[in-house]
Amino acid sequence: MQWTGHRPFVPSAALDRLRLRRAALRYAERGWTVTRGARSVLLATGHRFDALEVPAELGLRTLGAVRLNRRADAHGPVAVTAAGRWLFLVTPGLPLRPTLDHRLDVVRHGVGSWIAAPPSRMPEGPVRWAVPPERTQWRLPGADVVQGLLADALGTRPGPALTVPRQMSTARRGA
Repeated sequence: MQWTGHRPFVPSAALDRLRLRRAALRYAERGWTVTRGARSVLLATGHRFDALEVPAELGLRTLGAVRLNRRADAHGPVAVTAAGRWLFLVTPGLPLRPTLDHRLDVVRHGVGSWIAAPPSRMPEGPVRWAVPPERTQWRLPGADVVQGLLADALGTRPGPALTVPRQMSTARRGA
């Protein structure tokens, strides 16, 4: 057999489906509720975990604080969307504290909501892990700890408040 520089023909849609299926099975094995999307793996929130969705600047500051302070109680999975939104997976059930709840760019995904999980592709691009769940042994930090770090990161940020509008969670849409 002679080696060529040509790649074998494999339809990309088939590879995408295979990657999505493998990811969905991995999440389901850990007890995370998985639902199908058009080109995405969707994880239901509010049961095994909630997700705190924040803009990139705030997410980066918070993740930096977790790493800098080496707070083991704050380590948990973090997903990043191509649209610049960061999703911190935390223990479920705790509503947003007042300093975060009034902000339009911070969303808590709880019961009745969902998030797109890696390797899903959204219209803006792929969703990826900044901190994969395997790195934290699938442990979730307390929502109060992460919310405290988010609030601290907001207090140290100079300049005006972020004005990026948030996508309203399904829980807030129904209200």
